[in-house]
Amino acid sequence: MQTLRLILGVFALSVLLAACDETTIDPFRNDGRYFTIYGYLDALETEHKVRVVPISRLSATITKPSDAQADIDAVVTSEESLAGQVTATHRWSHTLEQLEDETWGHVFTSNFIVRPNYTYTLRVTRSDGTETFASTKVPFINAGQILTRGPFQVNADSTEIRQEIIAPPIIDNPWAIRVVYLFSGGVVNAREIVPYGRVGERTDEGGWRFEIDAVADK
Repeated sequence: MQTLRLILGVFALSVLLAACDETTIDPFRNDGRYFTIYGYLDALETEHKVRVVPISRLSATITKPSDAQADIDAVVTSEESLAGQVTATHRWSHTLEQLEDETWGHVFTSNFIVRPNYTYTLRVTRSDGTETFASTKVPFINAGQILTRGPFQVNADSTEIRQEIIAPPIIDNPWAIRVVYLFSGGVVNAREIVPYGRVGERTDEGGWRFEIDAVADK
């Protein structure tokens, strides 16, 4: 029987990439802002996406792939560094994707593991060398020190395996909960992520309580 190890990536580590420090941009003031970057890095995922919008006097809305704005003069790369030393560089691939409102957007995708304590710098570069960048350091969060885990509750025939999880008051209203199962046995290793949504309830102390249902997850 395989050994099961539970790791709770309970409160998804989503690190926002902010391309600028203002919420309003005047495209007629061309004072060093060339692109807007929308997106984040998720430590539980290996595929990452950002949307890039050029700042210009043309409308950013793309209604059909034949629009002039459907072409973008941009190359997106990211650097991974630790203690000031670059350890990896990734080039992101571009696609023109239809959005929920049926307009189109420039989406760049890359695949890599996001590592705690590393700094990630994403650069959007035009063919003339003009560049916009966003940088963030991924924090290290030890879930075992943050969360209180109750004992496993297993019935006689193992048809129910449950565990209560309590988060401290610093996490009083989680946006989304995901439980990560790591399986290992012999040479077989796998990771499965189970979305729980926003289940549970607030505790009297102001934290958050929910329950893992391992059998249902299986």
